[in-house]
Amino acid sequence: MSRKTGRMAAALLGAALTVGIGARAQAAPGYVVNEIEVTDETVFQTYRTQQSALIRSFDGRFLARGSTTETIAGAPAASRVVIYVFDSMEKLRAWRNAPEQTALNAIRDRSSKFRSFAVEGEPQ
Repeated sequence: MSRKTGRMAAALLGAALTVGIGARAQAAPGYVVNEIEVTDETVFQTYRTQQSALIRSFDGRFLARGSTTETIAGAPAASRVVIYVFDSMEKLRAWRNAPEQTALNAIRDRSSKFRSFAVEGEPQ
């Protein structure tokens, strides 16, 4: 192998390793899906406002906030569905474990029937 070919091979190998390491290092996003039946609209509005601010403070962003759903299969969704995403499951867990969540959970539970779950997305 010539010196020029060897340098080119080394450069290509280095680039491939860098791309591979970069791809593995990217965190997978964390999605939160909420199904909500509001039982006290006034109290729930307090929860919604404070929770929205808390989600944003952890760099979360809303993907869907609505009452229009369409059942594709299985049981129908609750009357409201909210979906938001964090850059990683670690950020999602930090939001979920934030001290402010305890007070917000109490407000949520007084004003709604709530089903919530998280799912890890595909790395971007």
